[in-house]
Amino acid sequence: MWPLDRRRSLLRISRERVERWQPQRGLWLLQDQRQIEAPESAALHAAVASLCAGAAAAYDLVVESAWLPVLLVPCGRSLWSRRQVEPLLRHRLGLLYGDAADPVAQWQLELDHRPGDARCLGYGLSAATHEALSRAALAAACRWSSLQPAWTWGARRFGVRDGWWAWMEQDRALLGCFIRGQVVALNAALPADVPDWTRAAEVEALRCGLAAGPVTVAGWHETERRDRTSAWRAVAPALATQAKAAT
Repeated sequence: MWPLDRRRSLLRISRERVERWQPQRGLWLLQDQRQIEAPESAALHAAVASLCAGAAAAYDLVVESAWLPVLLVPCGRSLWSRRQVEPLLRHRLGLLYGDAADPVAQWQLELDHRPGDARCLGYGLSAATHEALSRAALAAACRWSSLQPAWTWGARRFGVRDGWWAWMEQDRALLGCFIRGQVVALNAALPADVPDWTRAAEVEALRCGLAAGPVTVAGWHETERRDRTSAWRAVAPALATQAKAAT
């Protein structure tokens, strides 16, 4: 569903906004944005189609968890194959996001799981969201080169392999722990304004039976400047470390 980023034009899709970014000399330039008036698929389609019409031909989609939920599911000692793990992930997604109008049974799933793993990192793309994005591509005469969860995209940008990692989204924050490149703990529903990340990691570590430690907090950081055409643009590295808190 989401091959590796090839540094094309990028759409960042958050709960209430779609942004079009362009890579340039190691930075990302914010080209344009659209508000999503309501967090539902018709509004998403309208915002994406309007933003991309007449612009680039291909985009990488970086989708936040409001539209692409992420869960870490324990597999125990008996679930080894994708065929066994996928129904458990679908069941967990159904408990959280069940909707008669968009049943989880029709969602597309992506699993990060190898035989014998004690946990499965899974993502779910609802049929309504998938349809909205597909129709938007047709309306704007463009195509999606990849679709990537923002959580994974951010961790790969920073090369996260070990330690506690907090990822800021528009309406929430995700806090997880990596060991040798694998996610071993994840809280995907923290408020965006956590006052003390050190304390938050300590609580998650205690809950999961892990060691606490420094936390890297990252997200999209935007600063403004005037370019040579006197038009306002937001210029930023793809990610900026907002804080590092040590225990």
